[in-house]
Amino acid sequence: MRPPSNAVRGLPLLASLVLADANYPPIPSDLTTPVQTRLAISGANLGWNTYEELDKPCVKYGTSSSSLNKESCSNISVTYNTSRTWSNTVILGDLTAGMTYYYKIVSTNSTVESFMSPRTPGDKTPFTTSVVIDLGVYGADGYTIKGDMSKRDTIPTVDPSLNHTTIGRLADNFNQYEWILHPGDFGYADDWYLNPDNVLDGTNAYEAILEEFYNQLSPISSRKVYMASPGNHEADCEELGTLTIEAVCPEGQKNFTDFRVRFGQNMPTAFGSTSSNTAAKVNANKAKVLANPPFWYSFEYGMVHVTMIDTETDFTNAPDLPYGSSGLDGGNFGYAGQQVDFFEADLASVDRTVTPWLIVAGHRPWYSTGGQSNICSACQDAFEPLMYKYGVDLGVFGHVHNSQRFAPVNNSVVDPAGMDDPKSPMYIIAGGAGNIEGATPVGSNISSNRFAYAEDFAYATLTFADENNLEINFLRSSTGEILDSSTLYKSHTKQGLGASLAKRYASDSNQVFATARSSIPNEFPKSVTWLSNIDLTKPNVGDQLASQLKGEKSLDVVVITAGRFTTEDFNDKGPDWDEELTMYTTSSIAPVFIVHRLFHAGLLAKGSKVVLVSSESGSITLRHESEGGGNYGHHASKAALNMTGKLLSLDLKEAGVIVSVVHPGFMRTEMTKGVGFDKFWDDGGAVTPDEAAESLVQWTEDLDISKTGEYWAPRGPGDVGTAEAVLGKGLPTPLKLPW
Repeated sequence: MRPPSNAVRGLPLLASLVLADANYPPIPSDLTTPVQTRLAISGANLGWNTYEELDKPCVKYGTSSSSLNKESCSNISVTYNTSRTWSNTVILGDLTAGMTYYYKIVSTNSTVESFMSPRTPGDKTPFTTSVVIDLGVYGADGYTIKGDMSKRDTIPTVDPSLNHTTIGRLADNFNQYEWILHPGDFGYADDWYLNPDNVLDGTNAYEAILEEFYNQLSPISSRKVYMASPGNHEADCEELGTLTIEAVCPEGQKNFTDFRVRFGQNMPTAFGSTSSNTAAKVNANKAKVLANPPFWYSFEYGMVHVTMIDTETDFTNAPDLPYGSSGLDGGNFGYAGQQVDFFEADLASVDRTVTPWLIVAGHRPWYSTGGQSNICSACQDAFEPLMYKYGVDLGVFGHVHNSQRFAPVNNSVVDPAGMDDPKSPMYIIAGGAGNIEGATPVGSNISSNRFAYAEDFAYATLTFADENNLEINFLRSSTGEILDSSTLYKSHTKQGLGASLAKRYASDSNQVFATARSSIPNEFPKSVTWLSNIDLTKPNVGDQLASQLKGEKSLDVVVITAGRFTTEDFNDKGPDWDEELTMYTTSSIAPVFIVHRLFHAGLLAKGSKVVLVSSESGSITLRHESEGGGNYGHHASKAALNMTGKLLSLDLKEAGVIVSVVHPGFMRTEMTKGVGFDKFWDDGGAVTPDEAAESLVQWTEDLDISKTGEYWAPRGPGDVGTAEAVLGKGLPTPLKLPW
């Protein structure tokens, strides 16, 4: 954000005419001395600066400080016009996850440091991350707090008369968190003019503040992974409007140059998926191509997937674009729409069985106290609908210089579930970490706000306790006291028809077997036995299921509910080959292999009932021209399932095994919401999965061999949109559907 006073805004016009030493740190006699060291997740990725270009930056590392038996080198040593230093980057590979490693940057003047290697995606070990945004330099060019001269700061490099309380608290609590999240506004170098002593130093002051800040941060960022994305204070040497920026800011101090050079090789592209799910892998590969670090990218750590976004440029009406509301003349850094395309592909790639928690972090918020000037409506338009669509758990933002927590909310409507398994994302603002501009008053409140604090510097911590519980704390930097604490519970299970059926059958004291692709869901009756690693996209799905049921008596009822719905149309982008394969495989191919193996393993016998959950969308007869085309894979895979059911019924009729194909009803599920059909829920008579399960259980109980191989809607025509138009009025319940 900007300072409260514009009294000195005329000064930079004079400053550009003068060169001086500013408050530069001294240059070491050994120009290869590493400074401004920073770790990131990508192997681990180690970045540092030197006062000369390195032909071959190298790092020695190992699991013992006395035995650095591995070495990694690169050719990355880059700079820009006004910088005194070069940014170097090396990736440290072949690391064992969650282990302490020691490293030494190759130089005649470097020391051995240590860090913990990143956790593997899917590791469910609890951990804490610290969130610091809008941090700022301390000292003469920052928001300095005079300390007790008799007490030294816990970081040895800090002048004892100064105390940046947030960096100090990060040092005090060093062993209480594993990495740091910082989406935007770092040293506030563009506020150099607020110190009158800098007026004659010109834009040298900008570079001096950057060097000072990253040196002050280095004792933390050299030992903790530090993940960054841009804020408005990285854009230019001063926020004065585009014409003045062109006149005042030299090349090297415009268009996020230092941020791009410093973090461009340091931050990762989106990772290849660790999921076994084909669709997740396809979307992860799309996201990897579209990622543009350090502006937008993602990473995974243990049980969390974090998507970093750029709230400054590269979306419609972004504030820092040329002629944008901030007048910063930045970007674009990708093709039109690239960031939003990345955002959707990345969110769609998340396999919640691997990384159940999904966090989005950016700089500018769209929920804040204090009025319209604090929010980014264009950001909300670009990102919020996709965050809701893909079930993001938490949005982390800054920009407003205070600490705030919001109830889960979407489109300014508070989620009625509150913190107990909401559908909407929860939001926090952690912009009160400390900078020269000071705190932003809380100001006017909004209905979704649950905590707001601007009395002192503070930052947030996120503790991922397990797959379902996330604790969010705000800490006062000066004392470490917890100012606010809350816990978000998320079930992270898509409570669709399958889950509701399992619970419904278990309620009648039946022995119930339920399948999961990987991890086992929580919060189910003890009488439900879970069979894991049952993936309907794999050719061995039938063998896997039969082997886990080996020794069981024949099954009374088998219900196959799995399906996938990816929207498609006939525009230039058109259908998606891989998504269509997934839809056909899940809906119509896997059921053949499952039923075949169960029958030949003796698990289906006379009187067994196989219910294949299809959809009215699989009926060719019911497809009315008023509905148009599109969604080829979804409709055609359900039509194929209908034929599969008919053929299986013919093969199994002599054995007395009943096969029924059903449309269970239009349901209020994550799947229908994910394709935008939630807007039809009310008018379309959509029911909950529990309601659909109740009807389906009753239908299955009454099912006999006379109905084998037929296609029915147990709930009747009420939610079959074209039933009356095609079949006429006065239709019965249950309703036999036409193929």
